[in-house]
Amino acid sequence: MEEADVTLSTADQRELSVILVPSPDDPPKPSKEYQAELSAFAQSMRSQGIDFSSRAVMMESASGGGFTLGEFLVVVKTISPVLTALVGAWLHAKFGRKVKLKYKDIQVEAATVEDVERLIKLVLERGKK
Repeated sequence: MEEADVTLSTADQRELSVILVPSPDDPPKPSKEYQAELSAFAQSMRSQGIDFSSRAVMMESASGGGFTLGEFLVVVKTISPVLTALVGAWLHAKFGRKVKLKYKDIQVEAATVEDVERLIKLVLERGKK
């Protein structure tokens, strides 16, 4: 069985990278429970009109397979304060979770909603330029 990282993205500088970092107490990334949480997060972004792509591990085998990594590339022009709320809800769901946010030359790891709010505000300001 062969693994391959797959990125579905235009990868231009108008995207904010949102990487959900699991808690040490979270189930393994490939587990049904963890994948259900990532799927719910993605569905929430989609229902709020936030345009994004995500990274997944695909396995080449007769039975197929793969799983989402919890890494999303969000189109900046579709970011709204709702993204902060969604990331905040994910952080609060389990102690020890973090999120890594990357935009252009800015890269932060946040464990609080306040840190997420600051970076998203900065991204929105820079995105208008």
